[in-house]
Amino acid sequence: MKKNYIFQLFTIVFFSAFIFKLPRFIENNFGDISLEQLIYHVFAEHDGMPRALVINIVNKLIFLPFLFSTLIIFTLWCIHRFLPYIYFKFSKAVLIFAIIYAQIFGFVAIYYVLNIDTYLQANFHTSKNLTTDWMKQFYQQPAAHHKKSVPQKNLIVIYVESLENFRVNSDSILRKDLNSFNIKHFSIQPGTQWTLAGIVASQCGVPLLPVGLIASHGLMETKKPLKNAICLGDILMQSGYYNEFIGGADPEFSGKGNFLKKHGFYQITGKPYLDKLYPKSKYPSDWWGHSDETVLNHAKQRVIELNAAKKPFFLNILTLDTHANTGHLSEYCKKLAYTDSVDQIFQCTVLQIEGFYNWLDQNNYLDNTVLVIMGDHPFMSKDYRGKFGGSKFRDLSQKDIFFGMKLPDNRVIKIESMTHFDIYPTVLSSLDYQIENDGAGIGKNMFSKEFQNMSNIHSKLPNQLRRSSPDYLELWRD
Repeated sequence: MKKNYIFQLFTIVFFSAFIFKLPRFIENNFGDISLEQLIYHVFAEHDGMPRALVINIVNKLIFLPFLFSTLIIFTLWCIHRFLPYIYFKFSKAVLIFAIIYAQIFGFVAIYYVLNIDTYLQANFHTSKNLTTDWMKQFYQQPAAHHKKSVPQKNLIVIYVESLENFRVNSDSILRKDLNSFNIKHFSIQPGTQWTLAGIVASQCGVPLLPVGLIASHGLMETKKPLKNAICLGDILMQSGYYNEFIGGADPEFSGKGNFLKKHGFYQITGKPYLDKLYPKSKYPSDWWGHSDETVLNHAKQRVIELNAAKKPFFLNILTLDTHANTGHLSEYCKKLAYTDSVDQIFQCTVLQIEGFYNWLDQNNYLDNTVLVIMGDHPFMSKDYRGKFGGSKFRDLSQKDIFFGMKLPDNRVIKIESMTHFDIYPTVLSSLDYQIENDGAGIGKNMFSKEFQNMSNIHSKLPNQLRRSSPDYLELWRD
């Protein structure tokens, strides 16, 4: 066999093996993910990714297909070199059949794993409701002004990694006390299903979609992500707030730090800084970063210091121990006799969040503070689906993340349905901002009377958000 022929055949076999392996790898390592999430992380900054995940990607998606392709080509060469031509001809026919099978199986599995059918339906649907650019239909550039006659409140927002509604018991203090909204359903939308997407959606009122990322050459490389969007941090900064973020992972991963820095955050604390501050804090070298115990203890210290400064502040906290697929059992949770099952790890994290809430309450920090505790997105686990299909992202209504909010005046409002996008204007309203038309981004203020009619819009929104939007691209343009 000629060298060019061998190289071409090797490339085809390698590609086929890669495509065959890819959907199973996605399902086993990332569980129930969406197409926009995959595209985002392909183009995003990868600093801070755990070493074990990097090694796993290299081994499963590069080394194994390379080894398999090498063995196949070497075997075929030996047959061609040492056996009668009829054996070579038969072997080549078998290989061609295997290549076709592997590619068909791989692409079909990818189609189901990433729910590509939902994007095809959305973009080729003939319904009149889907012909209008969703940005033109729903987006409102935030215009909010604080009521000067009212003292400024502090804001604490805690994103609990992958916390779904069912994981918080009915008798938990988080349900009893963080009950400003009695919510029937938290509607998960495209572009909100991973950590940074959940943060962007709840603080800017827009989804994090691949069209914007590709047009801007990736979030980390963009000098100012979502440059033309006005986000929560921007408005609070302009009003004199000190905005700070605390998380256990490296903020450089996926461009999170860059986004926060360019949208009003003065201090961004993550794994590198916590490593120096808490050198005795232990976590595995192949894990994302510091435990929830370390993050929440540091957050307590910052609450004390920020309150003492007598300046309004926005403290944004992101936990880590419950990250998919397996979570991480911290030393703190081990001492409390929790096991390393995902359910047990969630229980320990909820216990620590309850403890943090009690600490805030007992020290009277909530007297002038709006507190939000929520899951950043649903838990991404392969347990949500059967092999290569049945994804619950086909029916986003089946997923609910926890959302709790406590206001100093203890209001309680019943809500049929809400989205990440509605958190932005609702938080502004809870901080006594007057919001033009009760909207910010594509979200609506949940305190407004008109919000009760939004559940029908929420149910139709996924198909609309999966369609390309020129106006959405404008949020990214220089």
